Amino acid sequence: MKVNHHALELEQNYLFSEVAKRIRAFQAAHPARELLKLSIGDVTRPLAKIITDEMKAAAEDMSHAETFHGYGAEQGEPFLREAIAGYYQKRGIEADPADVFISDGAKCDLGNLCDLFDADNTVLLPDPVYPVYYDTSIMAGRRVIFSRGTKE
Repeated sequence: MKVNHHALELEQNYLFSEVAKRIRAFQAAHPARELLKLSIGDVTRPLAKIITDEMKAAAEDMSHAETFHGYGAEQGEPFLREAIAGYYQKRGIEADPADVFISDGAKCDLGNLCDLFDADNTVLLPDPVYPVYYDTSIMAGRRVIFSRGTKE
């Protein structure tokens, strides 16, 4: 099997591993200082009980032949798309459930969108940028140009 040679062009260190290392060092040196983490996320609250109850019920449904339903709808379950459109409609925003797309996240969708374009395209990324956007561009063999952020 031939390996993607662009993988060798990736940075050696994952940014968030380096951030975590520096956070630990700072906290060790300044134990009394409060630190507000604005990097990869700071999950501090458990899931709401209604969410875990519904997840358990959905998993239970999938364990019985009579309630098993396999994969969900390819654009997202209609009830969810309608609820999302309704949320915006209640706030005076025009929203049609047919225009709502449910996915597993923006990272995957952006990666899939970039796959529509040939590898010889140049990608313009902001700087700073979320690391995965740079990494996926490099892995695809694309040339990357950065648009440096300024305080203005």
